[in-house]
Amino acid sequence: MGIGLLPAPGVDVLALWAQQLYMLKQIGAVYGITFSDEWGKRIIGAFVGGLTPRAIHLHLISLIQGIPVVGPFSTLLALPVTCGASTYALGTLFIRHFESGGTLATFDPNNKQGEFDQYYAEGKTLAANQRKGEKKPDSPSDSDSAAAATATGTTIIGTAAAAATATGTTAPEATAPEATPTDTTPTGTTTPETTPTETTPTGEDTAVQTEIPTPETDQVLQFDGVNDSVEIPANASPTHAVSVEAWAKSGVNNWPSHGSIYSKRNAFILTPAPGGTEMRFYIHSDGHWRRASASPDIDITEWHHYVGSFDGETMRLYVDGVAVASTPHTGTITADDGPGYIGHDDGFQDRFFHGSISEVRIWDRALTPEQILTNKNKRLAGNEEGLTGYWPLAEIGDNGRTPDLAGNHPGTVRGATATAPDLPPHPQQVQPQVVDSPEKEHEFEAGSEIIDRAIVDTASNLSMVDVAHPMPTAGRLTEWEIWAESTNPIQLVIYRRTGTAWSVVGASDLETPAVGQNTFALDTSIEVQEGDFIGWYYPQTGVISFDMQGPGVLGNLSGTVLWVSGAQRTRFDNSSNRTYSIRVFGELIDDDAQPAAPEEQNEYEAGNEIIDRAIVDTASNLSMVDVAQPIPAAGRLTEWEIWAERALPIQLVIYRRTGTAWSVVGASNSETPAVGRNAFALARPIDVQQGDFIGWYYPQTGVISFDMQGPGVLGNLSGTVLWASGARGTRFNNSSNRTYSIQVSGELIEEEEQPAAPVEQHRFRAGRAIIDRELVDSARNLSMVDVMRPIPAAGQVTKWEIWAKSALPIQLVIYRRTGAAWSVVGASGLETPAVGRNEFSLDTPIEVQEGDFIGWYFPRRGVIGYRKRGSWSLGDLSGTVLWARGAQGTGFRNSGNRNYSIRVSGLSPSSPS
Repeated sequence: MGIGLLPAPGVDVLALWAQQLYMLKQIGAVYGITFSDEWGKRIIGAFVGGLTPRAIHLHLISLIQGIPVVGPFSTLLALPVTCGASTYALGTLFIRHFESGGTLATFDPNNKQGEFDQYYAEGKTLAANQRKGEKKPDSPSDSDSAAAATATGTTIIGTAAAAATATGTTAPEATAPEATPTDTTPTGTTTPETTPTETTPTGEDTAVQTEIPTPETDQVLQFDGVNDSVEIPANASPTHAVSVEAWAKSGVNNWPSHGSIYSKRNAFILTPAPGGTEMRFYIHSDGHWRRASASPDIDITEWHHYVGSFDGETMRLYVDGVAVASTPHTGTITADDGPGYIGHDDGFQDRFFHGSISEVRIWDRALTPEQILTNKNKRLAGNEEGLTGYWPLAEIGDNGRTPDLAGNHPGTVRGATATAPDLPPHPQQVQPQVVDSPEKEHEFEAGSEIIDRAIVDTASNLSMVDVAHPMPTAGRLTEWEIWAESTNPIQLVIYRRTGTAWSVVGASDLETPAVGQNTFALDTSIEVQEGDFIGWYYPQTGVISFDMQGPGVLGNLSGTVLWVSGAQRTRFDNSSNRTYSIRVFGELIDDDAQPAAPEEQNEYEAGNEIIDRAIVDTASNLSMVDVAQPIPAAGRLTEWEIWAERALPIQLVIYRRTGTAWSVVGASNSETPAVGRNAFALARPIDVQQGDFIGWYYPQTGVISFDMQGPGVLGNLSGTVLWASGARGTRFNNSSNRTYSIQVSGELIEEEEQPAAPVEQHRFRAGRAIIDRELVDSARNLSMVDVMRPIPAAGQVTKWEIWAKSALPIQLVIYRRTGAAWSVVGASGLETPAVGRNEFSLDTPIEVQEGDFIGWYFPRRGVIGYRKRGSWSLGDLSGTVLWARGAQGTGFRNSGNRNYSIRVSGLSPSSPS
């Protein structure tokens, strides 16, 4: 009201305009919009200046002040009301315009005069009531989306802004808080600099707490998973320590999406992961996201209490007061002064929570387990030490907001509805399932900074590799990040260079990013060596943001980024100097994380490295044998691999040389590979002796990639590769010096497999060697069958073995195929293995026929260790392993190429009793 006391005519009007210009700048700062002085003065003049009745009234009152003695006293009552009303109207007008999605470019003063007059009338009423000492309403009129300053300088907090007042009260600077130093009390309120106060910890002993009301007297918010959310106004987030706390329950049996319980990007997020019971707590630190997560064995359709905390050194996740995960990380949380969201991940348009949420609390300290257990079933007072945000979500006001009991940030409810909570007073406890993560020194990263670099590739079907940022150490990759300029699919590909030859180490699934920063977890980690390289593949046009450091195309391989057309291709033929926003994260592999598997020494391989060697034979109907790489030990071949340059038929043939005579030991079925790397399982293993040789047969033209070490044709048998015409030919008559990308692998025949007693000849065994194959499935409720290792004889299965990567339940299932139809022959009971090698005896033997197949069922997540031999999801039934949903399922519709560590053994009917 101080403007009315300024003695000079006209000075009061100029002071009012200055305050209104300051108010508009404050409102614009909240919405990311900059008001220039010139633009702001023009807008104020359009509504308050000129020859409008309001302006004439204002100037007339100002001129009356010039009359000695009478003037100041006669305007003392009138001017503040007029100033307050115009300021109220101006602030409310702009807040509502910005709340509805408007900008300065779409603001037309001529179309806003009627709306301004309405707010001006409301403002006069508010100002007059304040002059009379009446209590002001909580919000202007019927506004449910904004608030403006009143005529007396009292600030009404709205969903997105608090407008400056009309009488000279200075609002805190939204974009530069350091310019207004304050002492902060433990309750989160700001004490003005001119009135310093001591900080008195309120603590748990002095805070008033009550039991959370029963369902009959309280409510929670329910979210539909489509577009419901609660938006928390812009506020500064904790940076040195934080706890995010809430009660939640899902509306469906498995979390359906990443719809966050609380999200404040880029600071911290508490969110479920889709497809199970997994809960994740993220903090943004040192330029990327860190995570602690666990999948507790709970019913998420019941109420549970979740807490994510960080104390500057360790992230922790609690479920129902029990620590279930921890991740070491030393650092600070990225500062974030933007809004927060309950029930919505603001980083993605389609991520909304489906279920109910209650008692959301944000602390600027890491809660201890004792504090969590003490307070989780209590309604807090709001003045507890360290509590910076507290939304019980127990009510929605007439203005569409739900209160913040700890501060000044009421949430705007967008679609969520208030319902009875059915909240149990003593929720079921969850047992810890996740042990502490490895120490921080076991983490590493490689790649470039994840920022918006403004440019994106226009080419499609492109494989690229960054040779400027090799892996700094050997380890296991678990996550990758990009800055995406488009929402086209992209695939991470890790490359290895040996001399001038390139090979693919591993790849992610295809991911579809959002525009901006994206973090993807690898479903199957990729083991890398020091010096490996980060690559990627675009099936459509480019995705990753990059900037240029020189010419776009160099025409050679001298640049920082190499490329070639085709998926996961390795014959790079061009390069450029660019920096792409892509980065990978991993962990070192501890010595004790690689157990000495009892049978690891029984696996071996022979042949050459599987890389793209650029050349292919043009002849047809050709048999060839590699005499430079003999098989190193007697054993049983189970698989073979090639790099194919064409999708034409090829057959593996194993040869034996006796003197100068050649014979065929065994052969695979004819296979038709895809262009690139291919792995094939042998339908019938081939028993080999030390010194046998790898060969192959082309019925049409050549398939396997090779490179030359000399003349193409020697005219004799002195070369490294011999050949002859005809299928599985043995009369080799020519040779050359070449290296072909073909390799075989197998296992040594154990002593127990070479029976000494007649009775052992009647035993049979089927499946694969029980070794640690390193990977494990992440899916649940899955039935699988291995079609490459059929049971070799009719009899009774009495035992089964696996190498387990987790201590979760698993069931052996024996399948039979009749035509295209599958049926279950028999099954074991559910077994819970120990991590490592396990052997189970069947209480009731399973009668099998020759040609039956070994299968298994995971009720929860994968258990058996496997090794990937190619594409996992083929979309058909052409792979080595088929799968279907459900217990003992038979409706197989998909497959992949993998080898699982599972084996059965038993007796044939002719065995002596």
